[in-house]
Amino acid sequence: MQLREYLGVERMLNNKKFNVLLAFLIAIALWLYVVGDVNPVIKVTVRDVPITYINQEKLAQNDRVLLKSSDDNVDISISGPRATVTRMSKGDFQVIADVEGLKLGDNTIRIDAKGPDSAKIESLSIDKIIVTIDEKVTETKDVKVHFAGEVGEDKEPHAVELSAESVTVSGAKTLIQKVDHVDATIDVKNIGEELKTINAQLVAVDKNGKEITPVDIYNKQISVAAVMLSKKTVSLEVPILNADDDIYEKDVAFPKTIVIKGKESELSKINSISCKAVDLKNITEDTTIKLEPVLPSGISVSDDVGDLILSVKVKDLKKVSFKIDSKDIISKNIGDGLQAEVQTENISLDIFAKEADIKNIAESDVSVSCDLSGLKAGTHNVKISIECSKPHVSIKASVEEIRIIIK
Repeated sequence: MQLREYLGVERMLNNKKFNVLLAFLIAIALWLYVVGDVNPVIKVTVRDVPITYINQEKLAQNDRVLLKSSDDNVDISISGPRATVTRMSKGDFQVIADVEGLKLGDNTIRIDAKGPDSAKIESLSIDKIIVTIDEKVTETKDVKVHFAGEVGEDKEPHAVELSAESVTVSGAKTLIQKVDHVDATIDVKNIGEELKTINAQLVAVDKNGKEITPVDIYNKQISVAAVMLSKKTVSLEVPILNADDDIYEKDVAFPKTIVIKGKESELSKINSISCKAVDLKNITEDTTIKLEPVLPSGISVSDDVGDLILSVKVKDLKKVSFKIDSKDIISKNIGDGLQAEVQTENISLDIFAKEADIKNIAESDVSVSCDLSGLKAGTHNVKISIECSKPHVSIKASVEEIRIIIK
């Protein structure tokens, strides 16, 4: 009996079909062991998956643009075989937010996630976001060259010519309103004493030089012809017209020097720079006036200077009054053998001067006279002449003429 059982088992083991079936069953058992014990299903979190905003081009068709979002990244919880999911990164997943048809202002929208079939997406850290839609605008902004790096104290880089003085920018109205200008940055290491053309990337910035983004700049770069120049400090001359009038005292203040730049050979010939004349005729209150230096060819003002400003302080003139007796009026150039008698009793005088000068003016400093040249005997109306030996601005008299009898 035992022999027959043994022979039966031996025949079964030698049976090909049986061996195939046995191998299959062993393989399934091993797979179940690996899946269930060696490579189990686990959950992991994939962090900071960026949100992709689709259909932005359809917003642009309606002159709208995405301004900002309450969130830019999402954490995704996934499950799957440990050997598979532990090798996954945020680049294997896509989080989508559809902005088509959104209104201006804040909008709450759902987000969806996609990933490999070998992983199951269990949940997202957030399932909704708030996006702000703004009006899309296009404007022209000036280009300013920004030189990066350090140079000697007596040197300064200079942009001679730009391929574009201004460029077109577009984007959300809220951002474009913050753009003061567009920077073209050039490293001073690339600039020498010979003129050189350099390509510069453009960046939209605010008035403090901080980059504003996202902003579309239609020309991503421009070419700048630049050269390294020398600097020199020279005196600044400002012609002033109508500094004082009959009513106001006008004190002016302005820089006495200016820093200019140019080639060393040209700077050596210059010791001073004059500005266009400043007329104070119609200035009746404190003000400031921007000066305009007149520069020789090839010379420019250093970037360190900034605006040149003349300030004007306006004050009422001070007044002192005197009465001049007729006997103190001087008759000049009277004919031989003739005598003059002034019929006007007295003359009132108002003398206007600056506050610092008015206290120094006395009646003895003032003289009133009349010219009798060519006048014969008789009664005449003669113009008077008034002089003051001390500094003053103007004199007003109660009369312009006096009556004189010549005998």
